[in-house]
Amino acid sequence: MKKNMKKILVLLGVVLVVLLVIVIFRKNTNIFGNNSLKNYSDKTVISDTTTGYTLDLRIYGTINNKKINNIIRVSNYKNTDKDITVNKLSGEKEEVYKYLVKNGKYYEVKDEKTTEVKSIIYEDTDIYLTGIDSIKNVNQQENQTIGEETYNVYKGTVSKDVVNSIIEKTDLSYKAVNDAEIEVWLTSDNRVYRVYYRFDELTIYASYFGYNNAREVDLNNKTA
Repeated sequence: MKKNMKKILVLLGVVLVVLLVIVIFRKNTNIFGNNSLKNYSDKTVISDTTTGYTLDLRIYGTINNKKINNIIRVSNYKNTDKDITVNKLSGEKEEVYKYLVKNGKYYEVKDEKTTEVKSIIYEDTDIYLTGIDSIKNVNQQENQTIGEETYNVYKGTVSKDVVNSIIEKTDLSYKAVNDAEIEVWLTSDNRVYRVYYRFDELTIYASYFGYNNAREVDLNNKTA
């Protein structure tokens, strides 16, 4: 009887240890070097299955005691056709810039006139997903619901090198001093909805939506 009781207690102990390991694994997707969130970013980037999306990008905070509040909207179709609007807010002052990309050529739209230029800002829309591929210390948070949609939310950290590679694709004159906290919102169909980078006194926040709804740019209409 005592031997059977010992066997039962040992078996219960093993079961509890296994359950504990499973809980820890689910809470920290980076354990054993596995970043399962990468699957979501892979499905979000422009590809054969994801032909386009709309990016709503917000950059706000402080650089050298100067307030930054930039709002960028990009319609990206197959990475060949892009319609980009950049709003820079400073107090009551607002600066608006309009750019187009068509088959590898860049254009600035000003006063209803389209002029070809050598390069433009905020063209790389997939870059804001790169931090998800290198996220560390991942912890699952409470789900967030907006309207009828519920999102799985995760937080972790990314190195300042990753953040600086993202900043290089913007028009900010800044280099991150510290590593960033990253927050990722995932959709029920396994794509990225939001990704936040919080570091120093800045926040870079990208939202992806309208998958496969983007269209080719018509240079005559100056819109995607």
